[in-house]
Amino acid sequence: MSKYSTAYQFCPNRNCQHHRQLREGNVNVHDSKKNRFICKECRKTWVGHRGERRYGLRTELTKIERALDLLQAGWSIRKTAELAQVSPSTVLRWKQTLQRSSSY
Repeated sequence: MSKYSTAYQFCPNRNCQHHRQLREGNVNVHDSKKNRFICKECRKTWVGHRGERRYGLRTELTKIERALDLLQAGWSIRKTAELAQVSPSTVLRWKQTLQRSSSY
């Protein structure tokens, strides 16, 4: 059974007639283990968490949020990276990725 309900999923394909329309009956579960969905109309597939802040990030979200909290508290990127045991470029990428996702 899928963790995500099809009721809250919509086709992300801009060329599909069901693009961004909820509860149209066009969405099916494609792979319940990977939380993938499929549009019956255009056959586009997507993951159920595509709109979440963690989308595309491989690190545990709590680790990322702790690092971002340190940055907001005034810590440098280099010191934050040292405490999180990642490279400074990773911390910078997390910061930029999550700032973009929160602006939508």
